[in-house]
Amino acid sequence: WCVSNLCRGSAPPTLRDLEFLIQCISLLMKHGIGFKEKNGGIFHNISDTLKDRITANINEILTNSAWATSYLTQFEYDDVNYKDGSNYCIGRLGDEGVFKYCVHLMDSKVQNIRLPCNRVIGNLLAGTDQVTRNCIDL
Repeated sequence: WCVSNLCRGSAPPTLRDLEFLIQCISLLMKHGIGFKEKNGGIFHNISDTLKDRITANINEILTNSAWATSYLTQFEYDDVNYKDGSNYCIGRLGDEGVFKYCVHLMDSKVQNIRLPCNRVIGNLLAGTDQVTRNCIDL
């Protein structure tokens, strides 16, 4: 939730903050997807209620991480003196694997996770021809 709110401001983050946010988003998505793929199997002796609660928290983390990514991909960085800022941000998110995570999560059974992932891909497809081509190649 916090990372999502930091990305949702009216002005894009500084380059230093952007790097930190991208790394946070990438790690949260990577580990959240890892947990979901194991279907909570790392917990052997806990109640179903507790496992359901943990799964709900992981879903919320993935949802907020995807929303944070959607906010970062909608900024016009060039308007705030970042030379080629939009392409830089998109390139860094791609380098960290965030877009692949979003594509993976588009098949989630949880609608709250799918929606922001679809928005991320929509933001990318509305970008430059090269960004659109890279998105299609995912």
